[in-house]
Amino acid sequence: MKTNIRYYIYLLSLFTMPIILANYYYIDDMGRASSGYLGWGKDGRPLSDAIMYIVNIGTPITDIAPLTVVISIAILSLSMSKWQSFVDNNASGFFIVASFMANPYLAENFSYRFDVLPMMAGISLAFLGFSINTRSVITKTIITVAIFISSLATYQVNVNIICALVICEFAINAQRWPITKSINNLLLRISQVFISIYIYLAIILPISFNGNHVENHPGIAEKSIIRTILNNLYDYFYFIDETFIYNFKALICLFLLISIISSVVIIKKVTPSKSKAYDIFFYISILSSPFLIIILCVGSLLALENTIVYFTRLYIGVSFVFIYLSICLNIIFKSIKIRFLCFLLMVFPSISYFYTYGNAIREQSIYTKIIISQVSSIAYNELSDSNPNLFFNGSGGKSKFTINAENKYPLIKYSIPNYFRVWYWPIKAFEMNGVSVKFTTDRRDLNKNWCVDTLIKKTQNFDVIFTENSMIVDFEKKCHQ
Repeated sequence: MKTNIRYYIYLLSLFTMPIILANYYYIDDMGRASSGYLGWGKDGRPLSDAIMYIVNIGTPITDIAPLTVVISIAILSLSMSKWQSFVDNNASGFFIVASFMANPYLAENFSYRFDVLPMMAGISLAFLGFSINTRSVITKTIITVAIFISSLATYQVNVNIICALVICEFAINAQRWPITKSINNLLLRISQVFISIYIYLAIILPISFNGNHVENHPGIAEKSIIRTILNNLYDYFYFIDETFIYNFKALICLFLLISIISSVVIIKKVTPSKSKAYDIFFYISILSSPFLIIILCVGSLLALENTIVYFTRLYIGVSFVFIYLSICLNIIFKSIKIRFLCFLLMVFPSISYFYTYGNAIREQSIYTKIIISQVSSIAYNELSDSNPNLFFNGSGGKSKFTINAENKYPLIKYSIPNYFRVWYWPIKAFEMNGVSVKFTTDRRDLNKNWCVDTLIKKTQNFDVIFTENSMIVDFEKKCHQ
């Protein structure tokens, strides 16, 4: 099996089909589809702005989905097939590279109608950076650094992907090349990564970033850095353990076992070099690689001043647990049938999740529109001459399809947006369905006794309470108690 882009197109199309069919406006999509703004550049992602400006032939940008997903599939397939030519041109190489899709957290990345293209472009650039093949080290470094900087300028979290690919490349080279050549290439890659990060932080970020760090876009921690990293490490991995589609602890134990076995196999096979220092560095690097891969599930997020654990699109690094595991399995098992079986065991649970997620988000979208329509219908007279603050009480507003999907996959609870709780985006959800309301952080109306001297409209599933300035949708039906 030679490297062929079409196999990746088939695989990615299989994964993304239920999300495309769901035809859902995912959080920021509502703002961009209705107002046409870009807005990534001010967060330090100027290349994202440039990509969407070009694809939309200028501003205001418009909703061209699913074209954004189709282009994403094409460029990601191209870059993955290019990297496979380095990994292995036969079926085993495809199994290694394609195991990237065994990561269920990628479902959120593919859910965005707008962000999906910049995010997939950044991932594609990361893969492409490890596919440059020139004889000149200087030329290779210049091109690679430029590609890495471009990847960071689409999404900063791509630094985790780049670092993980350095480790995966080293593991592949370790079984092919002499120790000296493997270590020299590893050191070259590390220097390329550091140069790229330095240029991005020193030049690109200051030029593009608006300087505002908010809770969901935190800055790098400046105080108690070690404590912050350790606390963040616990929070992120606790979240992964709670939300992964099967037992994450068991996966990590199996990963470490197989990785260590493959490391021992490599160490036994490799011929010692003439330099003891090179040999020691090689042994330490190959034995520590699996542990670094685990940390890179979240990587750069550990240094931020606060955690953003619920942003499941940030866990792209989990994909490289599977890629590295596939590399190790390729070292241990020579049978293509066993390799194929291992690939299926990794990928199929993720396929199941993607389809469950896609169907659940479609049904939740329908249910959300029904609830908003009911609110609009029973509150028509009050809404016709006012623009109230919108609040919610209780945990309702979920379809039975969504609840059942959450019971099977807890990750769905954090991946499907709930537009019936107090945050900004429900305002846009109501506006997109013809109801004009306002968002406020002043929650005094939410904390007072609603059931006294207020207008209450009762329905089977919720009450709508009108105070002087606010409309409260109460799923707990507090005034019935």
